[in-house]
Order: sequence, then C-alpha cells, then structure tokens
Amino acid sequence: MTDIFEGSIIRLVRRLDEFLNQLKAAAEAVGEVNLESLPAKSC
Repeated sequence: MTDIFEGSIIRLVRRLDEFLNQLKAAAEAVGEVNLESLPAKSC
C-alpha cells in the first residue's frame, strides 16, 4: 500500500494534532474568533 512505516504515520498525525492544539491556543490568546472555531468546523 505504501513504503512508509506505520509508526511514522502515527507520529505525523500526533504532531499535526499537537500543532493544531497549539494553533487554537494561540488564537484564543490573541482573541482571534475566526481561527478559534476553525478546527471545530473541520470535524
């Protein structure tokens, strides 16, 4: 199916999740309402 190891994909997803959580926290810190609601819309 792919030449990428399963562990690499899992680490990538975890890093992406961590990044999005940090982005949401930063948006809340600066009061950016549009960015705060962005992750909620994608789920």
